[in-house]
Amino acid sequence: MHTQSNQKRKTHRKLWIILSVVLVILAAFSGGAVAYVNSLLSSSQHLSRDAMPILDDSDVSQTGQEPPADSVNGTDLTFAQNLSSDPHVMNIMLYGSDRRPNDGGQYGNADAMVLLSIDTEHRKLKMTSFMRDTWVMVPGKREYRLNTAYLLGGPRLSIDTVERNFGIKVDKYAVVDFDTFPAIIDSLGGITIEITDVEANYLNKIYKTDLFQPGPCAMNGGVALDYARARHLEGDDFGRTQRHRKVLGTVVSQFRHANLGQIAAALETIMPMITTDLTNEERLQMLPNALEYMKYDVVEYRIPEDGTYRQETYYYQDLPMDVMVIEDMDHARETLHRFLYEE
Repeated sequence: MHTQSNQKRKTHRKLWIILSVVLVILAAFSGGAVAYVNSLLSSSQHLSRDAMPILDDSDVSQTGQEPPADSVNGTDLTFAQNLSSDPHVMNIMLYGSDRRPNDGGQYGNADAMVLLSIDTEHRKLKMTSFMRDTWVMVPGKREYRLNTAYLLGGPRLSIDTVERNFGIKVDKYAVVDFDTFPAIIDSLGGITIEITDVEANYLNKIYKTDLFQPGPCAMNGGVALDYARARHLEGDDFGRTQRHRKVLGTVVSQFRHANLGQIAAALETIMPMITTDLTNEERLQMLPNALEYMKYDVVEYRIPEDGTYRQETYYYQDLPMDVMVIEDMDHARETLHRFLYEE
């Protein structure tokens, strides 16, 4: 069973903004400028997963992410021949990447991996965050951290890895690069975030100033991104997750009070930077339901859950590599299945 606290895990939500922007703009322009909205939604780039090459493992050695040979345990993925799905649930994997999937044949890193599930039967938008350091078996390869699957094969290999390790069907994907995030915030005139003394000192250090003080802090897009992505502060990666939630929650709230010009400017910025395998026809089919989706409850989950994994440190060429090893994969699959499909 999932508790309310489980559903509200502190997750990587960089790409919540994709859903929020699209739904807000649809609400703002519904009935008056549908053709304009259609043209904006069509400006994102379509790229089929089948067109994405899988890179050789030797390319990973340059990143320091290759696992030690004695860490491989030969995980059996044959159980996933029949993936779980539901006609009332559409699963879309959202990625935050530092490079677009078709940019020079290289995929870059995906620090944010969030499965957005649109559940029309239970009227819920479900956000499942996959921690990037989760230790998994990459199909056709060996065991790696989950974000390494994206590095080797973009959404194609990453989705195949999620499907075959966790037994759920992923229908579509969307990727946005980090350059989008500051532009969206700047289009809204910036945001104000309450920061701690430690966070203020961090911002002063990277910007070589003493202007940042604890308390309400006005941020432009660049500062907000640096704040959200700060890695070595309170709570490490989990503390960074808290800052993601704080920044994105502020952005979403501000969108609800933005004027039409600000919303249009934001969407014109973000849509060309999105790569997806959703076709124009599929996007247009979702338009009539967008206003209804906005009324859905938003629930959240995280893989792995607290208390279900152990932290391990593996070494590659004497460099430490921290990973999250799920203790009971069968349990992880079952709880994810119940969260998505409520069976």
